[in-house]
Amino acid sequence: MDATTGDFEDLPRDLYSFSPTWDPINEWRVVYKGDVGLVGLDLNQETTWLVTDDAHDHAPIFSPDGSKIAVSYWQHDHWEIHVLHADGSGRTRLTETPLTELVAQRVSGQESRSSNNAAPAWSPHGSKIAFVTDRNGQWELWVMPAPGPLARANTDR
Repeated sequence: MDATTGDFEDLPRDLYSFSPTWDPINEWRVVYKGDVGLVGLDLNQETTWLVTDDAHDHAPIFSPDGSKIAVSYWQHDHWEIHVLHADGSGRTRLTETPLTELVAQRVSGQESRSSNNAAPAWSPHGSKIAFVTDRNGQWELWVMPAPGPLARANTDR
């Protein structure tokens, strides 16, 4: 859309298209959550293609160098953070509730519940990923090395 004139153009899309993110290296490319996974959109050719075919991928965000995409992934009954190569290959799960925590919940009489980890955001140099989690019983902002599983509470104020 041209904000000055109000002119707009419909682009190829899925029926349900959410959370577009620009490829920082290829300004002609946008990736978004489509009907059956992540979809790439070539703005020059006005064509689309599947980046992933997993409908559980949500809210893609490119790393600053354009080599990776982090997503919020719907894992059965909770959210997790996954990272993939920009072409959709090489999926790595970054967050997971430790089995010891699930057992401890059960032993203390609670129903075992996996924590939610969602809304990843890359640091400007791509060395860290910030995300929100409810692993301490309330929503908090946490930071972890990218792409690594060691997360810590964001105590840097």
